[in-house]
Amino acid sequence: MGSLLPDNAVSVSLSGAVITTETERTVADEKGRFSFEKMAPGKHLVVAEKRTTAGPVRRLLGVATVFVEGSPVQMQIRMRDATRVDTFCLDCHPPYKEVKRRDQIARDIHPSGIIPRKAKKPTGKFDEDGRVTCESCHSVHRATGFPHFTLVSYADGRMCVQCH
Repeated sequence: MGSLLPDNAVSVSLSGAVITTETERTVADEKGRFSFEKMAPGKHLVVAEKRTTAGPVRRLLGVATVFVEGSPVQMQIRMRDATRVDTFCLDCHPPYKEVKRRDQIARDIHPSGIIPRKAKKPTGKFDEDGRVTCESCHSVHRATGFPHFTLVSYADGRMCVQCH
């Protein structure tokens, strides 16, 4: 059994939020509670997401890594405003110079939050304002089969040629 915890600044209902692991999918009830049929022992990436069409908060995200030894499993996932996904990601993945907590994993590769001037515009790779975001190249903690949750391989240059 699990529950979604809204961030203090969030006043969006968590009912209907979709919670996924690598193999399972469920939906939160009106109180933000959810459960999975059975979680196998081992490490699981859990992502909770809720999208809305109106108001200042149009997307909520929560991510967790859960290590399961047996059942039942209790988990709580903090839901935060991810309307601007880069703001959500940068809390845990700041540029190298800005790491302030031990639990942060720095990023140093490609700038995000910018409108590309020299790159061609691939369909679906930018946000509604035409900016490069973290999700232009990475999934939000959903396994992809590539390192660092990248959407395609970067080792052979396939990542870069999507835009450049």
